[in-house]
Amino acid sequence: GEKEGESFDSIRPIEIRHDGKGLVYTAQRDGQWFLVQGEKKGPALEHVGGPVYGADGATVSYMGEQGGSWSVILGERKGAYFDEVTSPRFLPGRKEVAYCAVKGEKGYVIVGEQGSEAYDEVGGLAVGADGRVAYWARQNKAYFIVSSGRKGPEFDAVEPPIFAADGKTVFYGARKGRALWWKRSPE
Repeated sequence: GEKEGESFDSIRPIEIRHDGKGLVYTAQRDGQWFLVQGEKKGPALEHVGGPVYGADGATVSYMGEQGGSWSVILGERKGAYFDEVTSPRFLPGRKEVAYCAVKGEKGYVIVGEQGSEAYDEVGGLAVGADGRVAYWARQNKAYFIVSSGRKGPEFDAVEPPIFAADGKTVFYGARKGRALWWKRSPE
């Protein structure tokens, strides 16, 4: 049967568990936001967003903001604080997430608890079927793809990377001057 849950002023997008037997959503009451998973309500935060279920159907990760700083929460564990974070992406077969983050003037990609080197800008995070991670980064005026921690060749612009079905090969668009290419890594 149906059971009435706790009352809130507002709720935001619902994420349904892979098997359809659970859901998670963000809810607001009296100016505070919470992540609600089933009947369990997370800690009160100023903002909450981007909830996602892990492959196990029990672990949830989301973004939370308190006092002007954002962190990614995995289960009940808060990650490092940043000025901005993107929605987390679970790594297949693991209870770890990857996400992009900004602190001051620098961008980072966080995989599990490990951060990338500092770049001027990062984005386009892609996760392969085997848990490999690829993203674009900018340092000064040069754009490049970072795949499995290795920096690729520099271009004037790159498109976000896409993993092939093998989970190892990364494809991306690149431009240098007026020349456009579709690139593959590893080549």
